[in-house]
Order: sequence, then C-alpha cells, then structure tokens
Amino acid sequence: MKVMQRLLDQTELPGLSYTVPKGGMFFWVELPEGIDTTLLLNTAVKKGAAYVPGAPFYVADAKKNTMRLNFTHSTQDKIEKGMEILVEVFQEAVSMEHEYQKTN
Repeated sequence: MKVMQRLLDQTELPGLSYTVPKGGMFFWVELPEGIDTTLLLNTAVKKGAAYVPGAPFYVADAKKNTMRLNFTHSTQDKIEKGMEILVEVFQEAVSMEHEYQKTN
C-alpha cells in the first residue's frame, strides 16, 4: 500500500486525488473531469496495466473519472511499472482533453 501511495503522491497529474484506504485492498482515485476511465481501460491493458473503472460503483450520476487501484498480490516492481503505465495513459488523455477544449 505504501508503495502505491508514494507513487500517487509523486504523480504530477493536475486534478488527481485519492482516498487512502483504512482497510481493504484498493485506493479510490479520481482523475480530472472529462477523463473517462472506462474508455481508457483498454489502452491501459494493452500497455500492461489494469484497474477497475469507478462508474459501476455509483447508483446514480456515476463519476466516469474515477477508478479503484488494487495494491495487493503485486510486487513493488509490478506496482511501480503499472503506475508508470497508468500515469502515461492518463497524461495522454488529459493532454487530448485540453486540446479538444481549445478547439471547441
């Protein structure tokens, strides 16, 4: 858990926030508005990392920019590599969202 928390703290992605779990196996992460974690999951998996999109956990008004990150059953090296991939995927999505907003 501490490894993933350290990596989340080091992430320089504007608008990223997370909840430190008091128990369980997951960090609840929120990305900037406009980022749909369900749509990005396939890209992340193709690059070698996975997460659980947060939208299915809402009864109504799902926040599509949320996800759960599991920190159990992985080595420190796998967590570091996975977080590197996820940050890359999300930074690309944020950049594309900013470009889209500029043109519209």
